[in-house]
Amino acid sequence: MRKIGKTTENVLIIIVALIALGVVILMDRAGMPQKWHAAVIGTVVTFVGISLVFQRQWQLVVFWQAFGICFGVHLIALWLIFEKVLAPVHNMGILIWAPMAFGEGVLLLAMIPILERRVLSRRRWNS
Repeated sequence: MRKIGKTTENVLIIIVALIALGVVILMDRAGMPQKWHAAVIGTVVTFVGISLVFQRQWQLVVFWQAFGICFGVHLIALWLIFEKVLAPVHNMGILIWAPMAFGEGVLLLAMIPILERRVLSRRRWNS
């Protein structure tokens, strides 16, 4: 049984990596600055890593709600940082952005369970 789960995990990682590669290629063709490569890779590594850490909770709707909230906040913050704060920067290496992505991953490890409890408590309160 463990082998099947590991295979599924590997297939998921390969599919997400191919999608990220496709997004980066499309961004290049659209003429977007190279700094967005770091944003895409940082997003993919952070959120795939977090989803794999919480793999046992995939069947819970409350997990996906908390994950979606975090992802939405991440996209807004990422756009503000890369489009507004880093506007004059056109090239940014992935390794320069990696510490920020790592920090976000650590923050998400704490935030997702907190959001799950809040969403779950609101459900219980409303029902």
